[in-house]
Amino acid sequence: MRWRSNIERFMSFIDRRDGHWLWLGQTTKKGYGQFWDNETKRILHAHRWSYEHFIGLLQTSQDAHHKCEYKHCVHPDHQEPVEHSYHPGTIQFIRRNITHCPRGHIYNDENTAHYSGRRVCRICERARNVIRGRKRREQQRLCSRVS
Repeated sequence: MRWRSNIERFMSFIDRRDGHWLWLGQTTKKGYGQFWDNETKRILHAHRWSYEHFIGLLQTSQDAHHKCEYKHCVHPDHQEPVEHSYHPGTIQFIRRNITHCPRGHIYNDENTAHYSGRRVCRICERARNVIRGRKRREQQRLCSRVS
């Protein structure tokens, strides 16, 4: 029995329809194709394998973004390399586009502090500190009565 090459196996999982290469093989829970690469002995996203095989290698910080918006399309021409932090749908991309805190205060230079890589609204932080101070003083007052 002859072992099939990666490219032969890969192409056997594709249904060419309307200009797309639709993945018929195994998928993740999110709907992206998965492909076992015999050379690296790893399971890879099928669209990433396709891009790297037909176009060129992606850096570890890059993703293959579906320009056609079909998760199960693995056509290399329907993908483009994007930095992970700029990839639509990632939490970094979503957070970057948030302009106001959950309470509605604008994130700007005067009102925004950065702690551990996260933005914090200074107005809300001051309000939390006031509440914490009140609770701490109340706790100290109650403890001093007991003693």
